[in-house]
Amino acid sequence: MKEESSGGHEGGNPFHLDTSWIPLEQEQLYRTCLGCLIENKIPFILAGAFALYAYTGIQRNTKDLDVFLPAEHVRSALLALNAKGLRTEVRDGLWLAKAHKDPYFVDLIFANPNKEIQIDMGWIRRSNTVELFGMSIPMIALEELIISKIYVARMDRFDGADICHLIRGSKGQLDWHWLSRCLGRDQELLLWHFVLFQYVYPGHVHLLPTPLMDRIYESMIRNRINPPAEKTFRGMLIDPVSFEVDCRMWGYEDIRDTKPLVSEDGSRM
Repeated sequence: MKEESSGGHEGGNPFHLDTSWIPLEQEQLYRTCLGCLIENKIPFILAGAFALYAYTGIQRNTKDLDVFLPAEHVRSALLALNAKGLRTEVRDGLWLAKAHKDPYFVDLIFANPNKEIQIDMGWIRRSNTVELFGMSIPMIALEELIISKIYVARMDRFDGADICHLIRGSKGQLDWHWLSRCLGRDQELLLWHFVLFQYVYPGHVHLLPTPLMDRIYESMIRNRINPPAEKTFRGMLIDPVSFEVDCRMWGYEDIRDTKPLVSEDGSRM
């Protein structure tokens, strides 16, 4: 059974957020959206910058709120939010819908852009609770927050620093087995971030799971002895802009699944 995550805001209640710095108009939009989802019994979890704030204490002045939900509930969420007077759209059927009240918006995220990670009810069940805008809001678990960031390694954005801060803030008390199992064939991404953490925080190396690091490294050694096919390629999973040249010029395969999860109206496909 998965253990309860224990990370949080150092020096205070880990799951009660001060939002006094947020402009009133922005807060009203977020309060409307979150209240609407709760009122309509749509399963969701709070993620993104607010979850990072809850677990690390790092505040970011962002104009968007990230909400994760299963793809099969996207249409219900859009209809409910539209009924509240918000402009809604499916921005990308692979992973993203939005609710707007300019200049602010809410991102409704049901997968990551490469579809390697898809939000399901397991993510909802493992959630924690945060007090936000006077409401009790389900919030993404620490492990899932790391998973949501681990593929973000583009030229214009790299979430490795966030992952380092989450490991540090949790004092390494994470369900590492779950993280490894969730990543499956891509667990080298964990080792990549472990190496980054050790470089950034050499005095905190004891927070890293040595047995898991050894196991992933040994798996990589075995792959060197018995390597996969020469054109095996995963670059497009982490940065489809920077690595597109490999597919276009050198014949590597783009292994991403590009079939949308939802239609233009948010219906599950």
